[in-house]
Amino acid sequence: MEAGLNPTERKTVTYVASLRDKVIAHPPPAPIRANEFDRAVMRVAAESIAVGQVSVADGARHLLYMGKQALRGRT
Repeated sequence: MEAGLNPTERKTVTYVASLRDKVIAHPPPAPIRANEFDRAVMRVAAESIAVGQVSVADGARHLLYMGKQALRGRT
């Protein structure tokens, strides 16, 4: 593989090969609808609690309700 490479390219290949045991595989993809849940449910609940629009208990109840709806595809 390195036969047709110039010195810089050979060093690059050697360097990348040296990283083989130092890196891990990509994590699995996020579950389906996870981004929608984060954007439409989690952030909204967190912000409404943070600014005092709702109590923590009410925010948690709303989070669970809306989360179930979002994961079912009904938001």
